[in-house]
Amino acid sequence: MDAGARLEQELPGQEALLRELTENIYQVFWLASADQRQMFYVSPSYNHIFGGSCDGLLREPMSWLEAVHPDDRPHVEAEVAREYGQRFTREYRIIRRDGAIRWILSRGYPVRDKRGRICRVAGLAEDITERKQAEEALKESETRYRCLFKNMLDGFLYCRLLFEGGQPQDFIVLEVNQAFEELTGLKNVAGRKASEVIPGFREADPDLFERYGRVALTGRPERFEIYLTKLKRWFSVSAYCPKKEHFIAVFDNITERKEAEERLHALAQEIVAAREDERKQVSSALHHDAGSLAVGISAYFDAIEKDLRTGDPKEALKWVTRTRKLFDKAVARLKGLAVEIRPPELDVLGLRAALRQYFSRITKQRSTRIRFRQTQDRLAVSANAATILFRVAQEALTNAIKHGHAKHVDVDLRTSKEEIRLTVRDDGKGFDPSEQNVRATSQLGLRVMREMAASAGGAITIDSRQGRGTIVRLSLPDRQAAPRLDRSLQPN
Repeated sequence: MDAGARLEQELPGQEALLRELTENIYQVFWLASADQRQMFYVSPSYNHIFGGSCDGLLREPMSWLEAVHPDDRPHVEAEVAREYGQRFTREYRIIRRDGAIRWILSRGYPVRDKRGRICRVAGLAEDITERKQAEEALKESETRYRCLFKNMLDGFLYCRLLFEGGQPQDFIVLEVNQAFEELTGLKNVAGRKASEVIPGFREADPDLFERYGRVALTGRPERFEIYLTKLKRWFSVSAYCPKKEHFIAVFDNITERKEAEERLHALAQEIVAAREDERKQVSSALHHDAGSLAVGISAYFDAIEKDLRTGDPKEALKWVTRTRKLFDKAVARLKGLAVEIRPPELDVLGLRAALRQYFSRITKQRSTRIRFRQTQDRLAVSANAATILFRVAQEALTNAIKHGHAKHVDVDLRTSKEEIRLTVRDDGKGFDPSEQNVRATSQLGLRVMREMAASAGGAITIDSRQGRGTIVRLSLPDRQAAPRLDRSLQPN
């Protein structure tokens, strides 16, 4: 049997196999004339994907264009017109009869006869809607990621470990965001080794290198706070492993917070020490002043008892007078101690009265002249603000007299709807506020004065020069005003 006869026998079987294949694949298989104006075959999937009739397409070969989305139809028609006898690949959208919009990928190729002339065009069309949706979702995700990456306030660091002898020795920076540069001060680091960006980094901060290496090799995330010696900054770091031997670190510069915590800790120690010093002073005053007065009173009572027993009432009356004077002196001393701890006038009569009585008492005890001025504004002052204002005035006055040896002190208290302002100006010898040995020259010290002001949302400034005196200015915000009238601030 020659080859032609054998081919004629095998052809029906091959055609059956081809038909079975095309009718069971998910894609649409079609066979048309070279100009695509005559359709010879279309597989049943056309009905499922395009929602149209196979018989209708065989009768009207270009009817499939009616399903093409209006926005895509012009360029699809133009491509069909110029693709005569050429391979093509195109993507477009269709609108099915049920209103669903689907993405189609269509590929075509020419079929040639024995002479090499194009006699047919065959092609496949498949629904790629899920793929396009996945691509779009991925694109949106990447856009969101890039937007977050660019605008996030935290620093971002993506690195890969570098090994030598099987052990991690360094890491190379793959990617950073803008916040990285702002928080670290390091620039142009992408593509460089850590040892190049920060020479001596591993030796100076071995703990950080060890943590990053552990995260990259074990895959377990870690969160920690660390001080980098080379950068002189504190950082809060969250590190995790996106893939083996790589790590990502998201971090923030917490230097200011750490410094504030250290200042707070130091302040707490100062306050404890100051309170203990106050207790010692009160204890000493009670022991030496009040104690000695009490001993004297007891001795006077013994003398009175003796004179009464011996029948000398006149002499006993003299001792009673002496006892009364000594008792009054003891009461005055105890009252003075109570005032130093907290003047009762501050709670009973208000801030102005408490300041006036305190200044009057200091003037009697010292040679310093104090001039006190205040506005007649009817705005009341809260208890918290009154305490802070009194303590700062007390501290400033003590420093002016005890350390500045001031002869004149001006105290000015002004209240308004915006703020409460206290100014204490003296003519003492002054000092340099930057010197360490004058930062705590009294019970609470200048630093504690600042913290007291800050606790109420206010601020304090201290201007002083050697030989030029000192000016202490305290301002508190209007929220420290009380809703009632302070009787001490009413006009006389």
